[in-house]
Formats: sequence, C-alpha cells, structure tokens
Amino acid sequence: LEDIGNLYMKKGKPKIALTYLQEGINNSRKAGLRDTEVSLLDEEGIAYQEEGQQVKALTIYKDAFEEAKKYKQPEEEAKALINIASVLQLQNSDKSLTDLKEAMKIARKIKQPQLEARIFEAMAGVYRQEQNYREAMDALNEQHRLLDSLLQADTAKDIAALDSSYALETSYEKIGNLQQTNKHTESQLQIGWVILLLVLVILVLLWLYLRKVKRLNEELKA
Repeated sequence: LEDIGNLYMKKGKPKIALTYLQEGINNSRKAGLRDTEVSLLDEEGIAYQEEGQQVKALTIYKDAFEEAKKYKQPEEEAKALINIASVLQLQNSDKSLTDLKEAMKIARKIKQPQLEARIFEAMAGVYRQEQNYREAMDALNEQHRLLDSLLQADTAKDIAALDSSYALETSYEKIGNLQQTNKHTESQLQIGWVILLLVLVILVLLWLYLRKVKRLNEELKA
C-alpha cells in the first residue's frame, strides 16, 4: 500500500495516494504491526504537504515522530524531524533549524551519512531563506563532502565486487580445466584397462598354444 501510494505521489496524484496510505496506516495499527506505521505517516504527511495542507501535514509529522520514539526507530525520528522542519521553514526558521540540528544528532549517533547529507541540504535551504549565505555554503559543502564519501565507498564496493567476480570467473575456469583434465585422465585410464585386458587375453592364448605344442611334441617323441 505504501509503494502504491508512492507511485501515485510520483504521478502527481496526492489525493489518490492518500487513500492507499491511509488504508496502510489503518492496517498497521493492528497488534504486532505498529512499528510499520511511522514510514506510512511520513508519506501521508508528504501527501498533505503536496496538497497545500501544511497544518495537517505538521500534525501527522509530529505523530510520526512520537510513534518513532515509542517504537525506538531513531532513523524514522530523524526523518520526521526533517519533515517537521520543512513545514516550519517559512513560519519559524529558528525552530526549523533546531529540529534539523536535533535530527543531525540522531543521524550521527546511528552513523547514517546519507541522512546527514539530507539534513545539511535542508539546513542550507533554511540559511538561504535567512540570507545567511556563509552558513548555507558551509552546509552545502558538508553535504557534498558526505555525498562524495558515499560515492567513493560505493565505487570501492563496486571494485571489490568486480574483483570478486573476476576471482569467481577464474575459479570457474580452473574448475573447468580440472574437469577436462579429469575426463582426459579417466579416458586414458579406461584405455589402459582395455590394453591390459587385451595383453592378459593374448598371454592366456599364448600359454594355451605353448601347452598344446609341448603336448604334441611329446606325442611325436613317443
């Protein structure tokens, strides 16, 4: 339901998205599923924000924040604070920055650089609004630094994956070569057994022949 709601949001149809998101929220309020409610609430808030219902969106984001705290979901707490700050940005930029700084503490505590980068981007927007361009530039620089480090980490993972893939292919190639060698060895062994059997047959026939000759010689001598 959340995924369907997201798709309708991407299609620019927040009203339809809300019907699916609200159904998902109702389902998540069942026993044992409450911890799935937070992300749905965040999505619902975004839909209301898209609709221009800022007050409604703010209320939902606050509910999401409380639910995240209740079910010990720090990442969702930080996301809810970012969303709250986005609504408050035009109304109360100081409170918006306070919420973003609180979200930053959470993101650093749980070591989520991608979330930190998102927070720095939001902070830059608030600083620009306040015409505090130095702070805005610093926040953007921090965001770029984090995104670069994430990109480098992803690149390192890709290189490691390629190395692993190459090692795997090399291993498969070695296995294939060993299998071919094994087949060749087995064929040679089978040929060896056939030759040995033929030699044995020839020796038996030769022995029988010599035995017969000896007997005939003895008869001739007699």
